[in-house]
Amino acid sequence: NPSELLLAGILTLTFGISLAKVSAVPQFDYLVVVEGVEFHVIVETNSSINNFEFSQTEKQITFDVSDILCSNGFSYCVVPKVILEGPFTVFVDNQQITDTTSDDATHSFIYFTYTQGFHTIKIVGTTTIEGEYPRIVISPTSWSEVLSPNDCKTKKFTIENVGGADLNVFDIL
Repeated sequence: NPSELLLAGILTLTFGISLAKVSAVPQFDYLVVVEGVEFHVIVETNSSINNFEFSQTEKQITFDVSDILCSNGFSYCVVPKVILEGPFTVFVDNQQITDTTSDDATHSFIYFTYTQGFHTIKIVGTTTIEGEYPRIVISPTSWSEVLSPNDCKTKKFTIENVGGADLNVFDIL
């Protein structure tokens, strides 16, 4: 799976975690809908996860972990910056812990560990989506006048038909 290889590469380069350790770790893909747009928050962990929630108003992600087989649990979260940006503070059972965070242009990567048992995890960011995405409404014949080829390579667009074939809405993400 290309996404698993990419994630394993990120873990290896960023955190020094080997591919062998990552290959057996389950990946959980949580759908977060903000302002009607779907985003994916990925969590790789050696623990079980329950009660995953994203709160736009509280600028946080919370979930419960349970780890009864390993002496130490870990979680590696991939968070789209457009829904939540750092710097981040991570809490385990309301106690702030040390985490390792890195990012690229579009995502933040948060890695942390915890002891065996049942815990509530809270990842608090500093910035979240406010209001709606910037939108451009144009007719199909004027696309090239508004969007350069470079725009199409550097920005992610979703196209929504508005009122028939004459207008389209581009969400610039």
